[in-house]
Amino acid sequence: MQFFLWLMALISTVAGAIVFCFGLLTATSAAQQTAAASIALGLTVGPYVLARAVTELVALENAERQTRPVRRAAAKPAAAETIAKPSTLPT
Repeated sequence: MQFFLWLMALISTVAGAIVFCFGLLTATSAAQQTAAASIALGLTVGPYVLARAVTELVALENAERQTRPVRRAAAKPAAAETIAKPSTLPT
């Protein structure tokens, strides 16, 4: 999943660069240039933030798994240990 998200972020970055360049070359006013820049940023930043967030969540989950103590069943005493030895019985 991470690979797919980073691949989409890369593709959207290229698309944002194309939109930005095309928008600047064809714009006739500052407002059109601003609109092209805003659309290019929207195309680029959104997928990057999503990919980065998923990457950090996976890293956090992996770190939590490594620091979580492992629960083990309590060891049962051997049968010989539960029965009193004749030499230790009071007389």
